[in-house]
Amino acid sequence: TVLALDEETNCVIGSYEREDEAGVLLLVEYENEQKALVAFKGFLSSYLPEAERPVIAQERNGRWTHVTSDGPFVLAVFDAPNTDWTTKLLSEVKLP
Repeated sequence: TVLALDEETNCVIGSYEREDEAGVLLLVEYENEQKALVAFKGFLSSYLPEAERPVIAQERNGRWTHVTSDGPFVLAVFDAPNTDWTTKLLSEVKLP
């Protein structure tokens, strides 16, 4: 799979709304940082090859996607109204 999901992977996805706008947050926890980086790079090469760093890209529908990794985690915001919205949502995620 693009995100290298397996029986050792934990993930959660949720829809978030603020300021009359909504987006989707995906949080994936891998067994270790190496697996997370492999998944992160695989996702980028498959879905956001044109994205610059930080990995924020505007989709064809005009909405925004923002993907990052942090230790054994890959975090992604999809279908967001703008880049500030994605950055703010990711900044509010508290990882262990």
